[in-house]
Amino acid sequence: MRASVRRATTSDVQDVVTLIQAYAREVHEREATVTPEALLHDGFGSVLEFFVAESSSGAVVGFAGWEKTYDVISGRRGGVLLGLYVEARLRGRGTGHALVTAVANEVRDIGGGFLLGVGGAHVELVDEVVLAQLLRVNETRRRGSSRSPG
Repeated sequence: MRASVRRATTSDVQDVVTLIQAYAREVHEREATVTPEALLHDGFGSVLEFFVAESSSGAVVGFAGWEKTYDVISGRRGGVLLGLYVEARLRGRGTGHALVTAVANEVRDIGGGFLLGVGGAHVELVDEVVLAQLLRVNETRRRGSSRSPG
C-alpha cells in the first residue's frame, strides 16, 4: 500500500530532519548537518517547501523538498526538486512518484512550467506523461548505482 502525501507542517520538522539524515547517509554517503531550527527558519514556505508521505499508521516515511525558481532566458517560473527520499521498506509502491507528483502539481499551481529534478533532469510540466519521463530518467540513473532513495 502506498503512503499518503500531504504538505508538511512545522510539526513535521523533526521527522523531516530524521529523513534528511537518512537520505544524506544513503545517497550522499555523508552526515547531514541540517537542524530543526534551520528548517523552521528556512523551510515551510520561507525558502523551501516540503511534502511528506505518511504510512497508514501516521508515521512520516518520506519527503520531497523543493524550491521555486525562475528561468531568466524563457521568462518562466518553475521548481527545483532538492531532495526526495522514501524509507526502504516502502519503496516500489509509488510513494516517490506520489511525492514528485505533489511537487509538480504545486509548481503548476503557482504558474510554473518546468521542474528541475534530482540528478539534473529537466522536464516541462505539460502532463502526467512528461512527469513520468522525469521519474524514469531518475530511476534509470539510480539503477546505475547501488543506492535508490525513492
